[in-house]
Amino acid sequence: MDCVGDNIKRLCSFYANEWHLSVMLLPYVNEQINKDVKITTILKDEAEENINILVKKLNLKNAQKILDLNWKKNNINKFETIEKELNDLLNNNDVTIIINGDEKYIENANKLLNKYLLKNNKNNKIIKIIDCYDIAKLENDMDNIIYKYDAILNTSGEKNVIDF
Repeated sequence: MDCVGDNIKRLCSFYANEWHLSVMLLPYVNEQINKDVKITTILKDEAEENINILVKKLNLKNAQKILDLNWKKNNINKFETIEKELNDLLNNNDVTIIINGDEKYIENANKLLNKYLLKNNKNNKIIKIIDCYDIAKLENDMDNIIYKYDAILNTSGEKNVIDF
C-alpha cells in the first residue's frame, strides 16, 4: 500500500461472509460517528440490506446516521462520484473510508484513492482506510496482506499488526 501522509492509517479486515462483515463494521462505524468522524464507503457489492436489518435489530445511538451512509455498490470506474464526496468530507472532519471487494477491486480503489489523496490531502485530517477482505476469496496468503497495513479491524476493534 502506498502511504501518502503521516495522518493516514491503513487497516485491513477479514470476514467469513457478508453478515460477518456487517456485524463487525457496525459497532466500529457507530463509534466513529460518536467521535464525529465522517465515513464513506467504496463497495464492490451492496451491503445495504444486511446493514438495514442489523441496525433495526440493534439499539445503536447513531442508527439513522449509519443508515444514511452509502451501503450500495460503487463503480470505481466512475471515481468522480467518490471524489466529490471526499472533497466534502475532507474539508471538515477526520474521515474513515471503508473499501470492500475482492483483492483486485481493493487494489484499484486504493490506487485511485492514493492518487486523489496525493493531490488533495492538505489539511492533515486523520484518514483511516479500511480494506475488507472476504477470506474465502483471498488469492494471497493472509499474512502477506496483513503486513501491508498499520492495524487490523476485527469484532473487538482495532488491533496493531504486531499484536497478531
